[in-house]
Amino acid sequence: MKKLFLVACIAFFIIGCGPKNKAISLNQYSTHSKITDKNIEKIYINSINDNREIKNYVATVKDRYGNIKEYINLNGNLEIWFKESLVKELYSRGISVIDSADTVVDINLTKFSGNLQGFSGENLSAEARLTINFKRWNNTIKKDVSQTQSKFTPLVNGGAFDSYLNDLLKDMVIRTAKQISLTIKQLNN
Repeated sequence: MKKLFLVACIAFFIIGCGPKNKAISLNQYSTHSKITDKNIEKIYINSINDNREIKNYVATVKDRYGNIKEYINLNGNLEIWFKESLVKELYSRGISVIDSADTVVDINLTKFSGNLQGFSGENLSAEARLTINFKRWNNTIKKDVSQTQSKFTPLVNGGAFDSYLNDLLKDMVIRTAKQISLTIKQLNN
C-alpha cells in the first residue's frame, strides 16, 4: 500500500510540474478606418490557409533556463477569424469582397507565434507573417506582410498574451488590407 501511495505521489508531482495549457480567445474585429460610401474595387478571396509549422499552440512561456512552463493555444479558427476581419477592413477602405471578381487573392498564414521568457529586457515577443498571391488576368503578384514586436512585461504567465496576440493579429489585418489596396492600384496602372 505504501508503494502504491509513493507511486501516486510521484505521478502527481510529475503531472503538476509539467507544462500547463492556456487558451486565449480571438477578439471580435472592429475597424478603426472611416467607412467609405463607395466600394469601387472588387476582389475575390479564393483562400486563406493556415500554413504555420506548429498549429498546436501559438506561444510559450519559458523559465529562465528555457524550459517550457506553459503552452498558449488559440480558442477559435484563425483562418475564419482572419477572413472575416479582413473583409471588414477592406470594406472600410472601399474594397468589396465578392464571389467572383477579376482580382483573385490567396493568403497563406505562415507564422503566428510568441514567447515569454525571463524577467528582464523585452521578455515578451511575437511574430506574424503571411504571403498574399494576387491574380488578375495574366498578371500574378506575390507580396509578403510581416510584423515583429516585443516588450517588457512583469506578468510572467500566459495571461500576458491575451491582448498582446490579439493586437498583433489586428495589426496584421490592417497591414494586409493596406497591401491589398496598394497592389490593386499597381494592377490598375
